[in-house]
Amino acid sequence: VFQTTLNPIVLAINANSPYKTLPDVIAAAKASPGKISYSTAGNGSNPHLAVELFSDEAGISLKHVPYKGGGPASVAAAGGEVVLGAMAISSALPYVKTGTLRVLGVTGTQRLANLPDWPTLAELGYKNAAQSSVWTGLYVKAGTPTAIQKKLADDFAIALADPAIKAQLANVGAEPGGARFTDFGASVKAESTRNEAIVRKGDIRPD
Repeated sequence: VFQTTLNPIVLAINANSPYKTLPDVIAAAKASPGKISYSTAGNGSNPHLAVELFSDEAGISLKHVPYKGGGPASVAAAGGEVVLGAMAISSALPYVKTGTLRVLGVTGTQRLANLPDWPTLAELGYKNAAQSSVWTGLYVKAGTPTAIQKKLADDFAIALADPAIKAQLANVGAEPGGARFTDFGASVKAESTRNEAIVRKGDIRPD
């Protein structure tokens, strides 16, 4: 019925890493295929698929190290257990604020208003991976009358337009969604098609 929130995925690195930018990481990966490691919340997770899409676009091979959740994946990147970490902003922010993680890129096509220093994957040239995110949505039982679906979508749209709610979402690195009905369905279908291709190519299997 309605896409409630979008939580972009960040690519972050230990603050003391010699790699300062995403192009630095790409250059290292091209020099040593399969040696540059990255952490995610697990096999088949949105961050995992986002990095696979990015790797495919960049023409590099990275070593995936799955963890049991975004928290442990963030700790691994902040502690230098892996070279790179891919996680939702909500998982990365605490470490960015303490100065142990440095963000190299974030999914999306526009920079985040409250985090304008973070470059997007789109502006860095990776438009396919830039479409990835961790999102939430409102669903109803098949056959629910359109009028009820519209009422629910309208109510959520009003709530998400509230400045206080927008501020709360921004504090955890999320943005209001807004896609409704056919737009939301089309978005989910496009994401499924995009992810299916990368899953088949990489023979990715869930934990």
